[in-house]
Amino acid sequence: MAVGKQTAERQGGVDVLAYVVRRMLWIIPVLFFVSVITFSLMHVVPGGPWSREKKLPEATVRLLNDKYGLDEPIVAQYLNWVGPLHIEDGSVACCGGILAGDLGPSYKYIDRSVNQIIGDGILTTMQLGLMAFLLSVVIGLPLGIIAALGHNRLPDYAATFISVLGISTPTFVSSMLLIVVFGVVLGWLPVNALKWDSDPTAWIMPIIALALFPIAQIARYTRASMLEVTRRDYVRTAHSKGIGQRTIVIVHMVRNALIPVVTILGPVLAFLITGSFIIEYIFSVPGIGREYVSSITQRDYGLIMALSMFYAVTIAVLNLVVDVLYAYIDPRIRYS
Repeated sequence: MAVGKQTAERQGGVDVLAYVVRRMLWIIPVLFFVSVITFSLMHVVPGGPWSREKKLPEATVRLLNDKYGLDEPIVAQYLNWVGPLHIEDGSVACCGGILAGDLGPSYKYIDRSVNQIIGDGILTTMQLGLMAFLLSVVIGLPLGIIAALGHNRLPDYAATFISVLGISTPTFVSSMLLIVVFGVVLGWLPVNALKWDSDPTAWIMPIIALALFPIAQIARYTRASMLEVTRRDYVRTAHSKGIGQRTIVIVHMVRNALIPVVTILGPVLAFLITGSFIIEYIFSVPGIGREYVSSITQRDYGLIMALSMFYAVTIAVLNLVVDVLYAYIDPRIRYS
């Protein structure tokens, strides 16, 4: 019996490993198409990194294009960005490109490479996303549970109102409202996050603005899942046995209702880490999201490509992690 259990566990581990390898291999063509589409759109849009309100002299533009390889054919520019071989004036050299870990130069910051820009801001962006994620879970789950337990009563109406408000309000609108009310009128909080490292109060408004939509999303999923569980036979059986309401809610209802809710937490975390660039730009948070917005407006090709690939990798990996966790959350799911 024990041998059979060990064999089944070993086979389950092999299935999970094979599934992870297959999914990792599928990520490669996804990243390839993302890079091609981003690179093509970036060059199709009118303008370039040297476009200014006051035009630069033609000779200066030619020198800059020659320095950064922008005078090469478009295919050669893409291959140079991918690497590891570098094509210049018809000759091939080694090594560079993203495959060699070199994300290239920035056209906005002459004294900083793309690697340095991402390295300086990535921890701030991840910190902002993780704190917003914790706030979303801490508020969203209880809000959905309270709404379900008070179905068609005042708690349900209040929680539903908050959820609809959070989902229907665009992020930039909620950000501006927070700045006007708490930063300008009341003066309780700083209107920007320039002192992100030294002043913890500078975190409050960016985190709340970023977490509003996920709070509403988690609350709605939790409410719907809880309402479905309340109609299950095992809940009615527990009531008929005279088990206390608190025990029924915690042991039988919440535990089973959270299974489908947990599956959306991975995409929510991916959204919070990769979707904070508007919040970072509005509140001047020194993360890579703000740099992403600036790079698009200033045609900083290297930074646009690097951050687009970073966001694509983050979303793909977090979705893979969630898919792998499905089997641990719901034993009925198998990977074979």
